[in-house]
Amino acid sequence: MRIGVSILFSISLLFSCTNENDSIEAISQSKKSWQKEAVAFLSNQDGLLTFGSINMDLLLKKIIKDSDLGSSGLIPMSMIDDYTDCIDTKYPIYFAVRDAKQSSNNPESIVFGKIIDAEALVETIKLDAPLLKIEKEGKIKYLLDGELKIAINEQYFVALMSDEESKKTSKQKLNQIFKELNSKQNNQDIDDIFSHSKDFTFAINSAAMSNYSAKMMGSSLTPIDEEFNALVAIHLSFDKGSIKVSGKNYPSKEMESWNIFRKDSKSLLSTLGSGNPVGAIAMNIDVEAYERLQKKYFPQSIANTIQDSGLDDAFKDYIPDNLAVIEALIKKEGMNSFINGGFSAAVYADDGIHSEYSLHLGIGPSLRPILADELEYYKDLFYQFDLNDNKLSIYSSGNNGPQSQDTPLTIAKRFSTFGNDPVSGFIDLERLPLEGIIPEYADPFMAILSNCMFNASMKEGAFILNMKNKEINSLTQICNQIPKLIMGSIL
Repeated sequence: MRIGVSILFSISLLFSCTNENDSIEAISQSKKSWQKEAVAFLSNQDGLLTFGSINMDLLLKKIIKDSDLGSSGLIPMSMIDDYTDCIDTKYPIYFAVRDAKQSSNNPESIVFGKIIDAEALVETIKLDAPLLKIEKEGKIKYLLDGELKIAINEQYFVALMSDEESKKTSKQKLNQIFKELNSKQNNQDIDDIFSHSKDFTFAINSAAMSNYSAKMMGSSLTPIDEEFNALVAIHLSFDKGSIKVSGKNYPSKEMESWNIFRKDSKSLLSTLGSGNPVGAIAMNIDVEAYERLQKKYFPQSIANTIQDSGLDDAFKDYIPDNLAVIEALIKKEGMNSFINGGFSAAVYADDGIHSEYSLHLGIGPSLRPILADELEYYKDLFYQFDLNDNKLSIYSSGNNGPQSQDTPLTIAKRFSTFGNDPVSGFIDLERLPLEGIIPEYADPFMAILSNCMFNASMKEGAFILNMKNKEINSLTQICNQIPKLIMGSIL
């Protein structure tokens, strides 16, 4: 039915919205009110797995009006116009996925938003699905078609995707959603997530997701309770000249002190090879902190936990047979005797054609003889191979060997934040040799990219993809390439 196509198409377009500002703008009072209602609904959900929002306000401008895609004739403008005349695009669309609990093994997906004209929206849906029966009860209109259930009142539309059920049950669920939108519940973490929302926000309720996954796999693991829950939010923003993906962790009080990372990774910069790398990564893990957490919360080994989990034997077959032996050895001698938590690597392209690299792994005395045996055959392939009780260092070229006063490490100014976080990295896409690696159809997209940077800690992280053109919105630049790609494939 076209009703399914049109709704899915409209929703997929909403995922591509843009945000023109580099920082979070003040949310209008009406948007705050709408956010409060969305938070109230989500705060009422017992089995909430994932949720998020899509900000639509600049969608038409950046994807359709400003880009070549909009004028290419590839987008069905009439359908878009029909729905945007009915749905109020000034307000975010919210979505959620929840565990159906006793009623079904399959999760339920919910999408809801504000509308401009209820009658117009109903008529638009009837155009796409003329055989669909619309039932009216009071001020609510219901459109029920198998797994898809839609309810529309004077303010909102609600779409529910779930297993087929009786009309009575479907209506009860839709009515309950309307009721919960107007409740007084307020989860502060959920509210904070949406207060930092960009173009697209996606959040995961870790405990609920873990318990649901265990249920679907038939595991007998003890359910994770709220004491060990954490909300993980991911925000996507299309800005002028850059795409930013940022993440933030909202741990329970019990988990707030958990941290397996050191303060930053600056100490690892000296372990990289000399010269000017086109890309690098550094990671600094606090091994002792990890061991303390493991002993306190996970005293049983991973191998034993998996064996006692009740998982299907097909899953257990993927676990290495010697995992229990390795864990016992590490437990006996201590993790620090095998690894110290430091890792760094860099890629170089001094001639712009060939790639060279350096690699550093912080180890302990117990790992040295194992690596020495395993890498004996390969060590002569490198320019320099250093292995002792503290480290494994590999350099593929003399041009990018160990740093010294005469051969220092030089990092471009635009990557000056490299090392400020325990996980940190960058890639200079303009200098990285990619010939023969990237498929030809991706060339138009690679041609507009400049570099990327990423960083992470226990509480937050970010990935930023920078474009060469800093003046045009990043999503508009991407959309400008789509007609060329399609026409090129046709011709």
